[in-house]
Amino acid sequence: MTLNEALIRTIVGIANFEKGKAYYQSSAVKDARKRGNRLMADVEGSQLQPYQVTITLSDIRSNMLSEDSISTARCTCPYANSAENYCKHIAAVLITYVRAPAAFEIRPEAGALLKTLSLEHLQTLWQTLLTQQPDMLDWLETAVVALTTNPQPSAVPSTKRPPSIDVKAYRRQITNILRGVDYSRPYQTISGITEQLQEMENQARVFLEAGDGKNALTILSVIAEEVIPKYENLEDETQLSDYLYSWSNAMAEAILSIELSLEEKKKLQEQLDDWSNTLADYGSEESVALAQSALDSSSPENLDQTDWADRAEWGHDELTELRLKIAERTQDAELYLAMCLQAGAHLRYAQKLVALGRTTDAHEYALHSLTRTEDALVLAQAFQALSANQQAYEMGVYGLTLAGYKYNLGKWLAVYAESLGKNEASLKGWQAAFNERCDLEIYGHIKRLSGTGWPTLQPTIMRNLEAIAARSDIRPLIEVLLSEGSVDRAIAIWDNSRWKHHTLLAELVDAASATHPNWAIHQLLEQASSEIERGSTHYGAAAAWLKRLKAVYVQHARLAEWTICIEGIRATNSRKRSLLPLLSGL
Repeated sequence: MTLNEALIRTIVGIANFEKGKAYYQSSAVKDARKRGNRLMADVEGSQLQPYQVTITLSDIRSNMLSEDSISTARCTCPYANSAENYCKHIAAVLITYVRAPAAFEIRPEAGALLKTLSLEHLQTLWQTLLTQQPDMLDWLETAVVALTTNPQPSAVPSTKRPPSIDVKAYRRQITNILRGVDYSRPYQTISGITEQLQEMENQARVFLEAGDGKNALTILSVIAEEVIPKYENLEDETQLSDYLYSWSNAMAEAILSIELSLEEKKKLQEQLDDWSNTLADYGSEESVALAQSALDSSSPENLDQTDWADRAEWGHDELTELRLKIAERTQDAELYLAMCLQAGAHLRYAQKLVALGRTTDAHEYALHSLTRTEDALVLAQAFQALSANQQAYEMGVYGLTLAGYKYNLGKWLAVYAESLGKNEASLKGWQAAFNERCDLEIYGHIKRLSGTGWPTLQPTIMRNLEAIAARSDIRPLIEVLLSEGSVDRAIAIWDNSRWKHHTLLAELVDAASATHPNWAIHQLLEQASSEIERGSTHYGAAAAWLKRLKAVYVQHARLAEWTICIEGIRATNSRKRSLLPLLSGL
C-alpha cells in the first residue's frame, strides 16, 4: 500500500484537496525535491513569491496507512497554521507526489551527506555554521548535554550528583525561539514556534528518562517563565494552549519523580499559581492543571515499597499513569507488576509481562482483563514484534469483541490474519474496519475475500452505504457504485443529494463522460461558473473545470459546441483580467 489520493483527501479535507488538485493541474508546484522521507517544493499562489512547503512522511511502506502517515507539514502561507493545519498548497504537493513522483528530484539526506565527512571536517563545518549563526551555540550546548545524559535509569538510586546544566543557555535558546514570532501576525508563525518549544521539552524528557527529574524540572520551569507571560501576544486559536498541555504533562512527571523540600514545594506552588492566574485571563488555566495536581499529591518517591504495592485506591487518571511510568523506570519488575495490579492498569501489566518474555502469562491475563479495542491492538502488536504469531492473532480477534473504535484494529487484523492464511478472520477484520469508515479499498478487500458468499453479503453492505448517504456522506456509496460500473445509479444519487463534494464530482464526471456527456457538460459548466463567481482566488479552479469540460467535448467530437461555449465565457468575463490568461490555452 502507498500514499494515495483517498488518504490525502481525508488528511487535508475535501475543499483543500480540490484546490490542491487545481494547483497541480495548473503546474503550480515547482522545484519539487525529496530527501529521504521529506518532501519540499515551491507552490505558486496569489502572492508574488511562491509558498514554500515542507512535508515529513511517516513510514508509508506500512500496511497501516492513516492520518499519521504525515508526521509534519508546513507551509509559509497565512493559512497553514490554522486548526485545520493542512492548506491547499500542502495538498498540491501531496497530490503531485502521488500522481507524478518523478517530478521530485531525489536529493541526499543529511545523514548521507555527513557520513562521508571525517571528524575534522565535521568540526570545521560546525565552526563555520556557528560563525554564521552564533545563536545556535546555545542550542548546541543544550543538545550536547541532552545527548550525553545517561538514558538508562537504575532502580537503585545513584550516588552521583546530577550533571550541572547552564540555565542561562536554555533561557537564551528559548528567547531566540520567541524572536521568531511576528507579534503583528502570530497566526503565520506560532506553529513553528511551538514545534521548537516541543524540542526544548523533549530535552527535558531525556533527563526524565535518565532519572534526573531535577534538571528536567529546571528546563521546564524556564520554558514556562519565558513563554507564559507572553501568552497574550503569542497565542493564536489554541496552538500554544495545546502545547502547554504537553508541557504540563512533562512538568507533572518531573514533579512526581523527585522529592521536593518544603521550601522548594512552596516556591513551585507559587509559580504554578501565578502561571495559572495569567492563563486564566484567556481561559487557558487548565493547561497547567495537571502540574498543579501533581504538586498537590504525594510524591511516589516518598512512599516505601510496601506502600506502592499495597495502596488500595489509585484512581484511573493521568497522575496514575505518570506514577506508573516513573515506577517502570525506577522499580524492579515484580514490584512494578504489583503496582499495575493495584492500579488496575491492565494493559501496562500485560505489556510488562510481554517485555519480560512471559507471553503466555500476558496472553491469558489480557483475555480476561482488557476491555478496550485500542488496548488489544497495542498488545497484539507487542506479540507480533516478538513473533508470537498465534497470540498476536488471538488478541486481535478478541479485540474485535471489545468496546471501542475498531477501524485500526480491523485493518491490522485483516492484513495480519491473511498473512497467516486465516482468510475468514481477515474478512471479519475488513468488515469491522468498513463499519467504522467506509472506504473503497476496504470494499475491494471484502469482495475479494468473501468469494462465493459475496452475492449474499453485498446487499447488506449496499444498504449500509445507502443509509450513510441519506444521513450525510454520499462519497462511499458513489465510489462503490462507480467501481461496479453502476454509473446511472451513481448519477441519480448525486442529483438527489444535498451532500455534494467537488472532488467527488470530478470522479463522477470522469466515469460518466463517455456515456452521459450532456450531464457531464452541464455539471462542469455549472461548477466552473460557480468558481468564477467566487472571485479571483478561485480562477485557477475554474480553469481546471473548464479544461475537463473541453475534454468531454473533444471526446465526443463536438468541438464546434466547445468553441461557442468558451467564447461565450470569455465574452461574459471580458473585464476579469486575471481570468482571461487562464482561458487562453482553452
